[in-house]
Amino acid sequence: MAFKNRSSSNARQGLVLNALEISFNNRTVTIPQADYSKERWDSCLEDFPDVWFYRLNDHLYAITSGSSSLGLPDYFDDAEISLRSHSPVFAQIAAESIHRYFSERTPGARRNAYDGSWEVPMSKQKALSVGLLKVTPMLKYTPRPLYSTSGSEPVLVLVVQTYLRHEFLDSEDANNAAPLSEFDISWQKQDDSDEVYASKRNVLAYLAHLGKIDQYNKYDDKFYAQGARFRNFRIHTHRLNNIRSLLDLPGSLCVDTFTPFLLPSKLFDVRSIRRPVNLFYNDRKPKSREYLNDAVKRLRPYSYDKFQGKVIQIALLAAESREQEAVQYSRTLKDKLQSLFHLSQVEVSIHTFEPSTAGIAKFLRDFDASSFDLAVPIMAESLKNFPVRRSPYHTIKARLLNQATPSQDITIESVHEDRRMINANVALNIYAKLGGTAWAVRRSAERSKQFVVGVGATTDEDGDYIIGFANVFTHDGRYLLGECHQLSSMDEYADDLQDYLSQTLLNALQSEGIAEGETIELVLHLFKEASRKREIKAIEKAIHSDSLSPFNIKYVIIHISENHPYRLFEDGRVDSFNQSFEIRISTRQSLLQMGGGKERPFLLRLDRRGDYEEFNFDDLTRQIVEFSNLSHLSFIPPSTPVTVSYPKKMARVASDLRKVPNWDPAMMNRLSGIPWFI
Repeated sequence: MAFKNRSSSNARQGLVLNALEISFNNRTVTIPQADYSKERWDSCLEDFPDVWFYRLNDHLYAITSGSSSLGLPDYFDDAEISLRSHSPVFAQIAAESIHRYFSERTPGARRNAYDGSWEVPMSKQKALSVGLLKVTPMLKYTPRPLYSTSGSEPVLVLVVQTYLRHEFLDSEDANNAAPLSEFDISWQKQDDSDEVYASKRNVLAYLAHLGKIDQYNKYDDKFYAQGARFRNFRIHTHRLNNIRSLLDLPGSLCVDTFTPFLLPSKLFDVRSIRRPVNLFYNDRKPKSREYLNDAVKRLRPYSYDKFQGKVIQIALLAAESREQEAVQYSRTLKDKLQSLFHLSQVEVSIHTFEPSTAGIAKFLRDFDASSFDLAVPIMAESLKNFPVRRSPYHTIKARLLNQATPSQDITIESVHEDRRMINANVALNIYAKLGGTAWAVRRSAERSKQFVVGVGATTDEDGDYIIGFANVFTHDGRYLLGECHQLSSMDEYADDLQDYLSQTLLNALQSEGIAEGETIELVLHLFKEASRKREIKAIEKAIHSDSLSPFNIKYVIIHISENHPYRLFEDGRVDSFNQSFEIRISTRQSLLQMGGGKERPFLLRLDRRGDYEEFNFDDLTRQIVEFSNLSHLSFIPPSTPVTVSYPKKMARVASDLRKVPNWDPAMMNRLSGIPWFI
């Protein structure tokens, strides 16, 4: 089957979504339908395990084969449904017919109820067996209706993925290999189960114990090699078309074709998004395609005035044996801060310690960090790999934060390399942790009272929520504050989240001088799947809480997810994705490709709650792209907005620090006005 582009006026051509458009011979079909109730649902699942039941709104549908004559309960009646009004049901019919075909011929075919997908082992790909670990190449297909904004009939697709499934076998199924219980490994457990499941951490620990990491990596690298996903997509496109006449669908319904979903098309356009315009001192703009490090050096940083006349005190911490290297690096660091960020009064002092556990502990007891604006520990790369509880890297960071002093670590290996961009990025991190803003983005003045918030929580190894966090930015990307709060339990998660979110937002509004009664806009970015009973409930209650009710708040919630099945290819390649573009797949959903050669776009979903109708989806999408250009982690802009990358980074650091003995999470909020965690 040829992968030929459809005609379109859009300049961008050659895009392929990893989806197959399903064309049926009829637009209607008759299947059993019943009014939905929880009791009926449970009864059907128990009494008819071979039938696939699907709920859409207030109705329950039994998806059977064309030749099936099952004795369903009397409350089911035959009902004619149409593709336009019941597109999700048609999608389920197609996927279930494929599952029945494979399950009769291929061991291991299964449904995944938690994400609405089906999967089957890839017959022509060899599995890998290492001891009790089995790694199986899998074909995964997810039925989805896509909705053009033109208002036409929905387009049904099968989203096709390939991935490696990991599982631990019983010892008797794997050539009498030693059972997992005999291995001296700290297994990660799931919920209250004693079973060892194949999490990434457990798999790597097991392979390391067997000395088989290299063997596994070669297998993994080959499966996920550049272009491999696209080749597999083409293979399975042909495979599904070859079996379509053998699929057993209800009534006389048949699949005519599975067609590769090519873009742009008449129904689905590809909208390019222009590069953000960065602003520096006095709102000056850079030259076309000028590098950020060159622009900040030439134009001065956005917050240049903030540091005029201020002496910056930096403590450089190093082992006694590294004192000379520390002295040399202090000159490099001072030069970068002065030349790049125009910090004219920087004083760097050297402080050494004996490189032993006892020596570091004594140094930290005696060292007064409160008189310094920032500390720079020079550590060996290997120390970062120590378990957190006895890691010098985490111990030093925690001790400094206890004294409200941010830190910027650098490895001795990087000091030896003395690379220009490494030194520049360290200086950028330091400038941000001093409270500086190197650059902002140009936004409409009408949105000057708009705040953008990244919200979420992190979990511990048992899946319990432990830290809630929020990072607040102004409409033009200035970092206002970020706060972490200890969460008490899963049961009280929503209430805890509400309390800290309302306080964090109040602090942000007060810091910007927003008076009670003023109208403001809140754009809330959620980068994890949000629960209506937890995150959404907490957000709504926070906005209507006593502390925020005096303000007239209009808000919109956007889900920014990488946890979805979609991938994009361009002429079979992904490395050509160096520009941002958007594909609208419904009135409230779009795929946003941020460049950087990534084949997985972000899935944006505008939540129905709040005041979403008063916000422009195109403008919100453009803002997400602009916020990807605001990270002060590196001068090379990442392909992720800071409302996603900063909370993730904060969550990871906060979760690690929680394991340091005698650490108090409340200490992090003493530095809430700076991104201390980057």
